[in-house]
Order: sequence, then C-alpha cells, then structure tokens
Amino acid sequence: MSPASKKKGILHLVPTMLAPDSEACIPPESVEIFRQCRIFIVESVKSGRRHIKKLVPDKAISECVFLELNEHTEPLDYSRYLDAAGNGESICLISDAGSPCIADPGAAVVKLAHRQGIRVQPHSGPSSIFMALMASGFDGQKFRFHGYLSRNQSERRNQIKQMEREVHDRRVTQIFMETPYRNKALFGDLLKTLNGKTRLAIACDITSAQELIVNYDIDTWKSEEEPLIHKRPCIFILG
Repeated sequence: MSPASKKKGILHLVPTMLAPDSEACIPPESVEIFRQCRIFIVESVKSGRRHIKKLVPDKAISECVFLELNEHTEPLDYSRYLDAAGNGESICLISDAGSPCIADPGAAVVKLAHRQGIRVQPHSGPSSIFMALMASGFDGQKFRFHGYLSRNQSERRNQIKQMEREVHDRRVTQIFMETPYRNKALFGDLLKTLNGKTRLAIACDITSAQELIVNYDIDTWKSEEEPLIHKRPCIFILG
C-alpha cells in the first residue's frame, strides 16, 4: 500500500466526567473508546489518567501515551501529536472535565487533523455549558458564550454591562464562567453592576450530588443568602 493510500486513524473527541462520581453520565460507547485507544491528548496527564482509570479500571495505564495540550503548549510541540493517526492508529482527545474543544484548547489539534485529512469523530457526553443553559430557563435559540471575563475589575464590570445590554436589546442569552476561587468576586460585581430586574442563573457542580442550579432576578439575589459557590465550578448565565 502506498503512503498516499494508507488508511488513517480517527481523532476521537470524547467527553469526560464533570464530577468525580458521575460515571453514569458517560455513555457506554464513549467508555469503549477509552478502552480501545492507547494514545490520549489531554489537558493534564494527572487528570487524564484519573478519568480513564475511573471509567476503565482494568486498563493498563502504564501502556498508554499521554500528550499534553494546554495553554503552555506551543504549536511546534503538538505538531506531531497526530503522527500515529496518520499511520492508522486512532487517538482520543479529552478535556480535564466535560466536552473537549468547548472552553478548552483542543480545537488546535482538531484543526490540524482536518488539514492532515484525519477523520474527526465527536462523541456524546456532558458539557457544563450546555447543561447549564438547558436548566437555566433562558432562551436557547440565541446565546453567546464569553468564556472567562477580564481579571481587571473595571473591564469586567464593563463587560457585564455590555452583556446586560445585549440581553435586553437583542434578547441574546449570555453565558460565562470564572476560575472557582474568583466566583465570589464575580458574583459581587454582578450584584453591584446589573439592573435589579435582570435575571441571573448560576449552575454549580453540575451532575454531582451537590449540584446547585438557581435562577433569580438581581433584586432577589440581593435579598437571599449568598450562594455557596467559592471554589466550586460554576456557569453564570444572564437572560
């Protein structure tokens, strides 16, 4: 068989658990991909090993290859991550939590796979962003995901005001997130910046036993006891 006609492997995009004990959220078909693959592209080796061992306890982790892809990875570092797929072996790309390539650096390798003619196959599983939107009660026809807001408080409050204008003027649902240890600071800025009638939904620890999904207007949030969101993964939604 000539190099040009050699059959290539598949780049599988497989969601992982959002919470430590939420294995039931991962479909059997996705678990089977974990079982079959030997090479894994991961945000961090530690998290990747933990997810795979939890879902496939009998898998020989020592025989697996883990390739890190995160904000510190340079294009030259991952340019050869798909070499095995080019030679016929399938590869699995996973996130630290939830669906890969959504608020996640995996898209860079997916783009590379398309350029190299490697088939990309997405698999079903949990996404905190979409599950939060589903449960928020807000419009899912028109929405915008902003990822992380600015760390600068002045810029962050301007972003919040702009999102609120888009909610009221264009009826576009606004979705964003924060590093867990800065959740309280963001929540405080939302209360100080938003109009009292604007509605804010918070979805925290989705799929876990401690899951919290609440939707109030800002005036109600101000009268309620502050939610316990410090150092917990949260999605914030305005609608």
